[in-house]
Amino acid sequence: MKKNYYIICCAFISVLFLNSCKTTGKFEKKESAHYTFEKVKWNSVELKEDSSKIDNLKLAIESNLKWLNRKKEDSVFKYNDISFTTKDFICTINSFLIDISDKNRVSESILEKYFDIYKIEIKNEKPVLFTGYYIPYAEASEIKTSKYKVPVYKTPSDLITVNLEEFNPDYKGKVIRGRVHKNKLVPYWTRQEISEGNKLKNKDLEIAWVKNKTDLFFIEIQGSALLSYADGSKKYIHYASQNGREYKPIGALLLNEGILKKKRRFYAGNPCMAKSKSKRSTKSFKLQ
Repeated sequence: MKKNYYIICCAFISVLFLNSCKTTGKFEKKESAHYTFEKVKWNSVELKEDSSKIDNLKLAIESNLKWLNRKKEDSVFKYNDISFTTKDFICTINSFLIDISDKNRVSESILEKYFDIYKIEIKNEKPVLFTGYYIPYAEASEIKTSKYKVPVYKTPSDLITVNLEEFNPDYKGKVIRGRVHKNKLVPYWTRQEISEGNKLKNKDLEIAWVKNKTDLFFIEIQGSALLSYADGSKKYIHYASQNGREYKPIGALLLNEGILKKKRRFYAGNPCMAKSKSKRSTKSFKLQ
């Protein structure tokens, strides 16, 4: 861990690109005033293979393929001058999955067969921002109990999604969501109307029950979660839809109310802080 941190602090990060199937715009090295982007050999990277984690890797690849298969085949992934389509990405990932499944291991030769690796080296002292994503964990129950009483809903059947581009090309990429009321499309229920007004209650929409609104709030913000049940089983849930209301960042609200200091905005909505400030943060959970 320490060694990896040192490498990152020395300001270079390795980036993978497709080698198998079809990729456009490959190059060996590119220089700019601020960084060097250079293709390197796989043997220049230290690989710490752990055969016990191979099943986790295959599960992650299969999950990634499910997401890719929902995208248009001709949609393009692009970084710098390198690009490839979803179709070619799926082609490579499928072949990679078959190979590591047959051999039950990941080796330098397998990686080299399917991927190119590039090193980005920063030339100046300017700080580099690394961003990340996490999946929240939450204890859950399949039925409502005195301990688990906050519902996690699936997409309700009365939620209507309208792609405005289908009506007017000037609205390309614009989508609105709502519900039908007296033959009119009206805005869908707000978060407060759903959580406190029980607008979705008794409609058989509950897929799980969690302990508190804080857990549910961060599940909804992240768009996915790993639910842990009392019998030891786990269930992965992910984003399905939204109520169409404007997103209001909880971090900005907490800053404005003085609950959070700007210097601490590494993750403005961390669950620990939300729980410790529960009385003052009630308003946060009423965001649309």
